[in-house]
Amino acid sequence: MRCFFALIPPPEVVLALTALQEDLRREPVASGLRWTPGENLHLTLRFLGEVDQGVLARGLAQMEEVSLPPPFELRLGYLGGFRSLGQARVLWVGLDGEVEHLRAARAAIDAAFPSEEEFSAHVTLARAKRRPIDLRQLSERRPRPVRWPVREVVLMHSRRGPTGSVYSIIWRRSLSS
Repeated sequence: MRCFFALIPPPEVVLALTALQEDLRREPVASGLRWTPGENLHLTLRFLGEVDQGVLARGLAQMEEVSLPPPFELRLGYLGGFRSLGQARVLWVGLDGEVEHLRAARAAIDAAFPSEEEFSAHVTLARAKRRPIDLRQLSERRPRPVRWPVREVVLMHSRRGPTGSVYSIIWRRSLSS
């Protein structure tokens, strides 16, 4: 089963992100991008990939016991790219706000599902269709400044569909104060 832990943005955040996508689509460089559908926008806390059911069950049992941060707030921040905006395969929005709580949530997941993988908090807006693209001309663009109240962590199941990935929530845990 292909899975990842995530934060799901509330509707007002999705609206701000899709408005930014629509604005960016008008740029000539955008023709080389494949855009993330609004219903798939999320912040990946930890990508697990293909996970055996038994390993997943044991890890989720541990997740019920780990200490998660209290509810917190993020804000949409700035545009970035993986590798870089100059050679981007992924165009993303970074986050500001109580990012220390975001790191604490990731550390709690790592306690149940150990990883050495580096964490980079972002929401993927688009991916390059073929080769890396120079997106530096977009670097000054910003999403509307909207608050993202974070109240839960979810585990998503990812299935490949005919038009892209289809996500469904298979586990959730509320953050408690």
